[in-house]
Amino acid sequence: MRKFSLILICFLLPGLQAQSNSPAYVDFPEACFAQKKYPCTMKTISVPLQMEVSENQYLLGQDSSLQFQSQDVVQLLKGTVYLNCKKNSVLRLNPNISVKFSGEVFLEKTSDAMMKLKNLNAQIEFESRHVFASEALPTGFENWYGPLADNGQILRGVMRPIDKESFISAWMPMVSLPVTEARRKMKQYLDLWSGAVEQSAQLYQEVAQRRLASDKEKIDREEQKQRKKDEEKDQLRRLYREKNGL
Repeated sequence: MRKFSLILICFLLPGLQAQSNSPAYVDFPEACFAQKKYPCTMKTISVPLQMEVSENQYLLGQDSSLQFQSQDVVQLLKGTVYLNCKKNSVLRLNPNISVKFSGEVFLEKTSDAMMKLKNLNAQIEFESRHVFASEALPTGFENWYGPLADNGQILRGVMRPIDKESFISAWMPMVSLPVTEARRKMKQYLDLWSGAVEQSAQLYQEVAQRRLASDKEKIDREEQKQRKKDEEKDQLRRLYREKNGL
């Protein structure tokens, strides 16, 4: 039997006080999280919420919603979430792209259709036929992902080193750590990401070349299909003329 343990902890930010008539979170359907019924949506109200499921930790930001589609598959519906997963888990960005990972990632839903993913120290693989497997986000990098485009690929940016200031401003209010511990954790991240800037120029070039090559292949395939259609039409016209003595 798979080990399953649940811990719910509400973190109060400095200056905030809990009120008995104001719940810190709601779940839908009611009590689904404690009863392990999926899908289960957790929504924070006034403070961040930490959830631990087996070996995985989820820290949901204020005014955010996270849906557990199963024990190890989640989708952010609104706001921000920090995930620290020791076992392989799946993060759905939208119906056409998912991320299989173990380690720490940070995800922000910036609009109805856009997600910004930061790889803090995780091993990441994309589960989608609409992006290149080689575009898996390296540690210390971030990128945004959107809906499916007309060309059959996911709308996305070009990966770049994590914006440290924006990450710190989003992450710090969510974690319940003493200042010294938070600084120690940030130093670990910064040391780990130190080589990201040096890697970025090469990655930009590789990604751009792959996308250009893919676009050219698609154009070539479409042109080949069109030529075949034109040849078939010409052949039908010839047969028609021969049959009717034209």
